[in-house]
Amino acid sequence: MRRTFAFANAGIGSGKTTFMQRLIVHLHTHHNPPYVLNLDPAVIHVPYEANIDIRDSINYKEVMKQ
Repeated sequence: MRRTFAFANAGIGSGKTTFMQRLIVHLHTHHNPPYVLNLDPAVIHVPYEANIDIRDSINYKEVMKQ
């Protein structure tokens, strides 16, 4: 039986990207590839591939102007 879980990671400067990158590597190593969402429209670089990336839909600079 495949286990499913959701994880939300928040907080400025808390190591979110590093934690997520290591969690994703761990899951791939155990042959359980995750479905990854990047919900940070202002992040410049994400060291892992996201299945859904909010940056594809939202230009945070335009939002900040409004």
